Amino acid sequence: VKRPDEPPARRRGITSEEATAIVLKLNDPAGSQVKAAFLIAIETGMRAGEILSLSWDHVALDRRVVTLPRTKNGDSRQVPLSSVAANVIESLSTVPAIGADGKREKIADKLFTITGATLDTLFRRARDTAAVDLPSCADVRFHDARGQAIRKFVAKGLGVYEICSVVGHRDPKSVMFYFRVTAEDIAKRLD
Repeated sequence: VKRPDEPPARRRGITSEEATAIVLKLNDPAGSQVKAAFLIAIETGMRAGEILSLSWDHVALDRRVVTLPRTKNGDSRQVPLSSVAANVIESLSTVPAIGADGKREKIADKLFTITGATLDTLFRRARDTAAVDLPSCADVRFHDARGQAIRKFVAKGLGVYEICSVVGHRDPKSVMFYFRVTAEDIAKRLD
């Protein structure tokens, strides 16, 4: 019996227009946390679960670094923050936590008070609403932000091993799934 072939890796990117359209649909209080998580994902390449698990003692805004004590791979890693990501995280420090009863509580120890299921539901709802005006949004997934971050790192000139270090890939081949540089881009760099 032959094992079925693996499906091809997802190679979907997010355009800035799609990201903006989705972000604009995340305006309610819970949506603002999804918006912040999405922006952080686009800027850092962190997974949704890594973002939602962040607590304030893992954040060093003065150094623009967050520490992930345990990732999907079981490792810990430090993630550098762009100025945009640092500003988004800093804006979260003034948001009070909302308790289960809907009342405001003290500032939370964690950056985010929503669950992964809530993030997924609200993100898909915003994406679907954005797709009415921009149909290409219809198949965007939150995880596509990770690929977008990797493409931004490549465009900024980070090397493969630096990118692996930032996003937590152990095998540089994994980064190649996201590496999409056109021949025209390379030609421009040759001059």
